[in-house]
Amino acid sequence: MKTLKSLFIHIFSMAAILMVTSCVKEETSYAFQDVSAPTDLAVAFDIAQDDSGNVTVTPTASGATSFMIYFGDTEDETPVVVAPGESADHTYAEGVYTMKVVAEGMTGLTSELNKEVNISFTKPSNLILDIQTTNLTANITPSAENAAAYDVYFGAAEDEEPATIMDGETASFTYAEEGAYTIRVVARGASSQTTETSIILNISITTSETLSLPLNFESETLTYPWGGFGGANPSIVSNPDVSAGNASNTVLQLEKTAGSEVWAGASMALDEPMDFSAGTEVAINVWSPRAGTPILLKIENSSNPDINAEVSVSTTKAGEWETLVFDMATSAVGVFDAANTYDVVVVFGDFGTNGQGENFYFDDFLIPSSSSIPVGLPLYFESPVINYAWGGFGGANPSIIDNPDMSGINTSGKVLQLEKTAGSEVWAGAALALDVPMDFSAGSTVAMKVWSPRAGIPVLFKMEKTGDPNTSAEVSVNTTKAGEWELLIFDMSTSTVGTFDPSIDYGVAVVFADFGTNGQGENFYFDDILVPSATQYPLGLPLGFESLIQEYPWTGFGNANASIVDNPDMSGENTSNRVLQLEKTAGAEVWAGAVMGLDRAIDFSTSSVITIKVWSPRAGTPILFKMEDSSDPSNLFAEVSVSTTTAGARETLSFDMSNPSNGSFDAANSYDTIVVFGDFGTAGQGENFYFDDIQKQ
Repeated sequence: MKTLKSLFIHIFSMAAILMVTSCVKEETSYAFQDVSAPTDLAVAFDIAQDDSGNVTVTPTASGATSFMIYFGDTEDETPVVVAPGESADHTYAEGVYTMKVVAEGMTGLTSELNKEVNISFTKPSNLILDIQTTNLTANITPSAENAAAYDVYFGAAEDEEPATIMDGETASFTYAEEGAYTIRVVARGASSQTTETSIILNISITTSETLSLPLNFESETLTYPWGGFGGANPSIVSNPDVSAGNASNTVLQLEKTAGSEVWAGASMALDEPMDFSAGTEVAINVWSPRAGTPILLKIENSSNPDINAEVSVSTTKAGEWETLVFDMATSAVGVFDAANTYDVVVVFGDFGTNGQGENFYFDDFLIPSSSSIPVGLPLYFESPVINYAWGGFGGANPSIIDNPDMSGINTSGKVLQLEKTAGSEVWAGAALALDVPMDFSAGSTVAMKVWSPRAGIPVLFKMEKTGDPNTSAEVSVNTTKAGEWELLIFDMSTSTVGTFDPSIDYGVAVVFADFGTNGQGENFYFDDILVPSATQYPLGLPLGFESLIQEYPWTGFGNANASIVDNPDMSGENTSNRVLQLEKTAGAEVWAGAVMGLDRAIDFSTSSVITIKVWSPRAGTPILFKMEDSSDPSNLFAEVSVSTTTAGARETLSFDMSNPSNGSFDAANSYDTIVVFGDFGTAGQGENFYFDDIQKQ
């Protein structure tokens, strides 16, 4: 979460959607031949608000002695010439024109400005205000559909004369003192009707950033003076696991060195005390190398360390981010009192055990409230402190629940359940208002994991503009599986109901299950709603190859070629669409195979067996599976060989990594690289081997 330096406020007027107004769009180009050419060329318009199309044009420029105005509504036009300070009147018919203004200086050098003029005789609509504040200065950039000019009232005085600006321009004003001021903006076009909106703007002197909660480590100006003790070394580092759980760039690393004290940790004083008026909990995003590790949070008073409280919470995941919530009211050491001043934060990794040379990572310290964490894409539903306020309609009931089927491509803990009750409307679904509009700079698709009780049912994803549900786009995709998770891709550029425009602030997400059919009393589940990018689907086990947007960076070696291909044999144990092909070319090395790094290490806390679906051209062929710890692949590895029993058909092979034929197995290692070999020990014969569904048993 970045510190916001600007305040953007969007206000939408509730005008009729058919209203169109006159508009001026601007394109400026200066042809400087020397310093005497006119500069700062601008044009002000005064459009008669009587449906007549009459326009008064007043050009200005520094160093200009005259202006030539081409109104652009006739061919071979003779320009109107005006002197500085003078205006020219013209009457337009409805239409779109390009007006050109040429400013001439004393030496005959010129500057040129072009404006697109769209004349319409209807009321402006959809008025939006973009407001930026810096200390006591407000910068207001209005926009409205086809509006030509705006009168901006800053609310600093009675009988105020407005600042009049053209479309695309910004009005600026510096207030004399802090306070709440009523901003009023009137959008004008050629119509006799105008559109206006008002907002109360709080103006204050901007202070420098402070160390306080909520606390992340993204600031470019703050230093984070963590101090280590007991043999622990804290530092601010690049996020080692940019993933679904934490997409931040920088985090706090706590290195608990080998042999460090059981109480080793790190502390930092804050500039402002923690504010517990919203609750007694502190949430922290934590990455631990092991599950079941106690993380201790302690808070203190800098003037009196005896005023403190501490709470321990154990991790539930290994090698991935999770949000831990510390209820300080349950402190067993120290007594928590929200009225106390707590301005020192202390963290401990694996509290109570001597250091084992491991790193722990921390980020996003905050006291949860409904506004602490803005809701936006990607949506994962894992956070215990975010309020996912889905609203059902048409007889559908949405809720965030424990994942009822933690298997396949979705082993996350929480998902969105959509209960489409018996007899509910054909259009029953759920909607969520986002705090952050969807960002389509990475593409036009939305990806979503879906679980449906039936294959072939239409799932509809719709998105709406914030404050304007009539501006929307929607796409329907049919499920292909029943009773298991699958990834559906919605290309919003193919919307047939509503037109997709990536520049629109789509701030409402809507999902429909079995769209077009009345409810049959079934539950549908959704998870991981996002606009795909390379870092949002971390690679790990279980590993299939069905995603059309995920990259699987397998690399062949020893003259073997690795690629993701369409399944050549969709039968038996494997009817999935895509698989890994290992082409062991004729004469390839006996050790030829393919390797790929994972974004998260394999978790062996519950089982040491890896299963893989394998297709081999021959029975009795040795398939070798190897895994490595990328921190020391030469020493930290384990490999197991299992021979196929069938030819030309898919079978599931089990590799018990606790009994390796080479290397050694230790569940505490971070095995984050996997390697597969086909017909290991024999030179290549120009054959293909296929692999799929690599997972822990």
